[in-house]
Amino acid sequence: MNQHWHVLGAGSIGCLFASRLQSAGYDVTLLTRHSGALEHREITLLREGQDKEIRRFPQLVVEQAIGNAGIEKEIIAKKGTETYESPLSINKLLITTKSFDVINALKPIVHMLSDDASIVLLVNGMGIAEALAPLLDLPNNRRRLLIATTTSAAFSSDKDSFTIVSEGKTELGAFDHRTQPDWWSDWQAAVPNSTWSNAIENTLFTKLAINCAINPLSARNKIRNGELLNQPYRAEFEAVIQEIITRLARLERLPPGRDLAEVIRGVAHSTSGNTSSMLADLMGGRTMELDAILGYFLFALAQQAGAPLPEAPILSRLYRELSERQPTRHFN
Repeated sequence: MNQHWHVLGAGSIGCLFASRLQSAGYDVTLLTRHSGALEHREITLLREGQDKEIRRFPQLVVEQAIGNAGIEKEIIAKKGTETYESPLSINKLLITTKSFDVINALKPIVHMLSDDASIVLLVNGMGIAEALAPLLDLPNNRRRLLIATTTSAAFSSDKDSFTIVSEGKTELGAFDHRTQPDWWSDWQAAVPNSTWSNAIENTLFTKLAINCAINPLSARNKIRNGELLNQPYRAEFEAVIQEIITRLARLERLPPGRDLAEVIRGVAHSTSGNTSSMLADLMGGRTMELDAILGYFLFALAQQAGAPLPEAPILSRLYRELSERQPTRHFN
């Protein structure tokens, strides 16, 4: 079995999972689009009450070469000062970029993916896997697209130092609802508290509901997650939860056997001291994952339903307010 993973999107979560895989004996290479990146990257993981963990990874820069008259040439990869027109074939790829970066980040390396590659998509929001399928030419080959979601949490104190807030749980499932891949037992050994789901969409909808309830309100009010449970924010938080439940009930997407309102409140409580990803991006002047989370809930679900859904006035207002605070994005 090919024991080499490539990680696209080496931020906090990407580096945490890269470290887990390397610790389990995999070769792991980080992929970056930063042209000035070094041939190797050394990162530090910090856990409360434990010695710091230092990991060193080879790093490949992938970039798009532009030929005469602006015509795109073969995508190239650079390792240090060396350039590869046809770099090593990628058999296992873990994508942990921001949701809005997935397509643009993957395009330069699609030709590097082997015909039987496994691609694990571990990003916030929904709708990204459906957008990836044509780019990967699915289902016309033996490639597999898998979707992961995790409650692991980490934040960066600087570019190469990450504090692990929670080891969390990770759930994996197949985009095409096929069975577990042949490397599943190895993944379980590397990633703590990993489970396989034959109904990964149920988990994704639950996480979408949690993110829609916590992220926009915490970002708009610039507060930590737990403050949503207290006044003056509690009433609006509860109203948002009801908007979410009402819509998901109409779509028959409520999690079976669980009280979604209690689940959302429980996450706000268990992560009470945490800063949501949307607030962290807003405070850092970065683009928020607004469309993949709240935009998907408000607009994509309505389009898929093919019939009017219950109004969500608070969430709609939050979407408009936060959209106005998004920084201008520049594409290469």
